[in-house]
Amino acid sequence: MIRKLRATPALWFGLTALTPLLAFATTVTINPTNNGYATPGNGALDGTSPLKVRNGGPEERTFLKFHLPDAGIPAGSTINSVTLKLQMTTEPNTTETYDVHNSTTGTHSADWTEASSINWFQDVPPDQLLATASAVASVPNDVIWTSTALKDATGIAILGDMTLIVTDPANGSPKEGVFEDRTEAIPPRLIIDYTAPGGGGCGAAPLTITRDDYTGPNPIPWGVTGQFTVSFTLTAGCNDVTGIKAQGGIAANQITTNWGTCPGPNPCADPRGVFVGFLTYKTPGKSNGNLVFTWTIPLLPAGTSATFSTDTYVTLNPSGNMVCDEIKSFTGGWTVSGKANGVSVHDGPTGPLEVEVSCP
Repeated sequence: MIRKLRATPALWFGLTALTPLLAFATTVTINPTNNGYATPGNGALDGTSPLKVRNGGPEERTFLKFHLPDAGIPAGSTINSVTLKLQMTTEPNTTETYDVHNSTTGTHSADWTEASSINWFQDVPPDQLLATASAVASVPNDVIWTSTALKDATGIAILGDMTLIVTDPANGSPKEGVFEDRTEAIPPRLIIDYTAPGGGGCGAAPLTITRDDYTGPNPIPWGVTGQFTVSFTLTAGCNDVTGIKAQGGIAANQITTNWGTCPGPNPCADPRGVFVGFLTYKTPGKSNGNLVFTWTIPLLPAGTSATFSTDTYVTLNPSGNMVCDEIKSFTGGWTVSGKANGVSVHDGPTGPLEVEVSCP
């Protein structure tokens, strides 16, 4: 038996107002602006050799200065986690541990160079213990420190410089750990995971299009009227997106041309009257009933989204040509394009929304 789905007139059409997105995280990595190691009584750091740490014979400490504005983290961001990684090249002992402290004592914690002729052990002492890590079992490999204390210290210093000191607190015979410095192939790395205000982290895709699927019975039971809400959401990532054009199709006989608040080329608005772009549509070919839509938005600010939605009320039509238990595509694949910082960006297609009607 041949059957066809037919839509009654759409009851409403709307576009949501531009709304903030759920927050998403971004990860950035920075390297030290200065680094070196010192032994007690040293006048200047050894800043041209690999970094060294040991607990005696003589003792060695590694000093790292990070200029946190290099991370480009927006003001007001939330720091989710911070990780320090140093590439170990000489393995002292698989049971050896290393501590990371910050140093906030004196001016040298924020303003120093490898050539500073000071007593580093006295003038730049380790203050708060931030994290502890074990030496790696084989080299070369990363030693990794992460903790809530390291995250909090980074958040406090986020607008300036942060000095970290790596020490070896272990007892027993001295065992030297050697790490690559900032001039080597794998330099020290401070990895910061953060969420920008409003979720506008720059790790986001510049422009995306997503579709909310019908969630009712599928297949639709024979003789039951089904309602579909088809929605397409456009999302701007870390930059404002201009000149947006989303385009796609709705299958024949599923949607009528009764668009309510957005007829033809008129401005589209949400139920409160907020402007969110323009919608035009056309029927291609020879009256096949398919509709092709073009939705344009002049500007979608970073970290916001807009949604195009329409209801479809579906009934069975015995004069149609849809076979029962046959999957039917209600939509085509929608795509979106625009410009972010003058660069063309795009996303899609979304893929079709597929529904079927069960046989009687």
